[in-house]
Amino acid sequence: MIALSRGCSNLKSISLWLNLQRYHNEATTSFTDITLYALALNCRKLQILDLKFVGCSPDWPSEIGFTQKGFLVLIQSCPIRVLVLHRANFFDDDGMKALSSSPNLETLELIRCEAVTDAGMRFIAHAPCLSNLTLRVCHEVTDVGVAELGHADKLVFGH
Repeated sequence: MIALSRGCSNLKSISLWLNLQRYHNEATTSFTDITLYALALNCRKLQILDLKFVGCSPDWPSEIGFTQKGFLVLIQSCPIRVLVLHRANFFDDDGMKALSSSPNLETLELIRCEAVTDAGMRFIAHAPCLSNLTLRVCHEVTDVGVAELGHADKLVFGH
């Protein structure tokens, strides 16, 4: 991935499915913060990021090989307009707070992101360009969190 990132100055979209079922006997995947930093440095036109995690154990953040900090470096270094996170349990309310100041983020899809709560909804309601939000099976977001989104005039809610 690092080698790929060196030649991706025009890359605008990445979709990764990280299947961790085969890694249960290993500590982490080879996708690390260093990989994310390389993408942030070399892929400055990246606009669409889609990450899906498959086969994760309940304590899986230790299995993925990168941190929320590394992920946010990538998000803050690139003009991400569309972000899709599926079972990204490393991503929590602090991540939502960081996203809320993202100047380009227009579309956010959170699917089975169990670490995002009502507090995260309060933060993301203030994202300057966010107009499309999809929440699916995010059990820690309640009616209280959804009500927080009512303050965001631009949002169109997905199902």
